[in-house]
Amino acid sequence: MATERKQIAFNIDDPLERACWEYARSINFSKWVKDRLKHTVLSLQAQRAQKENRPGGR
Repeated sequence: MATERKQIAFNIDDPLERACWEYARSINFSKWVKDRLKHTVLSLQAQRAQKENRPGGR
C-alpha cells in the first residue's frame, strides 16, 4: 500500500544541506527512512505499553 510521497527540499547553497542532498540521492532514501521510523515507533509503543502496565496507570 503506497501513499502520497512528499517532496523533500534541500538548500543546495548551504554546504551541509548540499551534502545531505547528495547522500540522499545515493541511497534508497525511502527504505532508510522506513527503517528509522520502525525503530522509533516500536520504542514509542513499548513506552506506552510499559506506562499502561504500571500500577495506578501513571
